[in-house]
Amino acid sequence: MFFLIRHGESEANAGLPTYHPKCGELTPRGYEQAKGIAEYLKFYPLDLFVTSSYLRAKQTAVPTTFVFYNTPERAIAEEEWQVQEFTYLSSRRWTYSTSEDRRPEVDRYWKNANPDYVDGPGSESFREFIDRVHAFLERLKNVEEEYETIAVFSHEQFINAVLWLIDYEPVGISSETMRDFRTYLDRNHIQNGAIVQLKFSHRENRWRYERIPEQPCLKQAAPKPELPPVEEHVLVAPN
Repeated sequence: MFFLIRHGESEANAGLPTYHPKCGELTPRGYEQAKGIAEYLKFYPLDLFVTSSYLRAKQTAVPTTFVFYNTPERAIAEEEWQVQEFTYLSSRRWTYSTSEDRRPEVDRYWKNANPDYVDGPGSESFREFIDRVHAFLERLKNVEEEYETIAVFSHEQFINAVLWLIDYEPVGISSETMRDFRTYLDRNHIQNGAIVQLKFSHRENRWRYERIPEQPCLKQAAPKPELPPVEEHVLVAPN
């Protein structure tokens, strides 16, 4: 069993300026959300924590790891995987800026919808991003026998990409599928601190997921990510 967890509210989520996409910290509200995550997960037999390399994900994991590290009879491992956010703007565009400051560049990126475009240092293409999500799902299947329950502290667009691949099983990557994903993001906001339970059915050879009901401390949704309005694009599930 796997838990995909979005980090708590970060400085960027709260509309504050940040220096780099990797370095934004949690707000006080984000720390409270992280404690709520720990309260929920402490009842499960977690034996592996996974975080992205981004500071806000690592900070969100701290209360949960503290709970388990202080229970000696429960062996636990901790690893860093490539589950970081989809960072499609170069780090040079982040120099002490807010999400609103970056909105013109964000609008331009999604309007162009070029799946192979790389904006510069610190960024990746949409194709590279989806390849990374595919690799993550394969890695989960490979470690399933070694670990019983895994908690993955990640990010909204990454988690949504996992769910999008499960829901629609897109064949190939193109401008059209990139727009499909953008529409999926619009319709499937994942709040800060939200938890998704993920399982792989070997009998059906497919992934299944369930959104965990909101915990009391997570009821107030944080602001949505820096995503521009887009023209309507209908998603069609495969036959």
